[in-house]
Amino acid sequence: MSENKTSVSESTREILEKKPFLKELMDMDAVNYRGLARNFKEEVKEKTGKESVNLDSIVMAIRRYEKNAEYTEGMMERIERVLKDSELFMIGNVVYYTLPREKKYHDLAMKVYEEVEDKSGERVYLLQSDSEIGLVVSRKNSELIEDRVEEYEVKNLNRDLAIVGMDSPEEILKANGILSYLTEKIILNGIGVVEMFSTYTETIFLVEDEDDTETYETLKQLTEN
Repeated sequence: MSENKTSVSESTREILEKKPFLKELMDMDAVNYRGLARNFKEEVKEKTGKESVNLDSIVMAIRRYEKNAEYTEGMMERIERVLKDSELFMIGNVVYYTLPREKKYHDLAMKVYEEVEDKSGERVYLLQSDSEIGLVVSRKNSELIEDRVEEYEVKNLNRDLAIVGMDSPEEILKANGILSYLTEKIILNGIGVVEMFSTYTETIFLVEDEDDTETYETLKQLTEN
């Protein structure tokens, strides 16, 4: 038998905490509550450990959340405070390689990182999942990879990309939902995000070169408001 982990109300609130942009839509009366509840249903079932969840109970939980002004406003205040104290940067002409997660490619990635650091001090980003290694470098340093791997070894290759990044104060760690908030703002402006990742206080959006300025301006408006 499944053990209930949280209530429907608490599970719904946890989901909404990660999506602060929905509060703005609620304020505009632009939310279809039953549609949103249907979207949340599977995740609520997983969080509660129940085999079935009444849709109306999720709708009620969403409405209660909307009325909890003290909580939502406090969350948005933290996000806005972090954004105000953040600094933006942009790097054009970058290339994103996806390689198999094997030792030889991990060694290659580390060697490229060291050589780029020694040569120019430029940024190199290394990403890793269970089966893949991602390597983001400037176009002028791409030969450090392409001279060492065959085309068939590269699982995916994205050229003509740009990095739009944000350095934030440590308070970003307490600003729940900020990554979702930023991503939603970018997407609502019609910008496609190729990749998004973050470290301790740095948030990186990888976009097409042609979208770099618009992405930067979107984030700039948020940091200046």
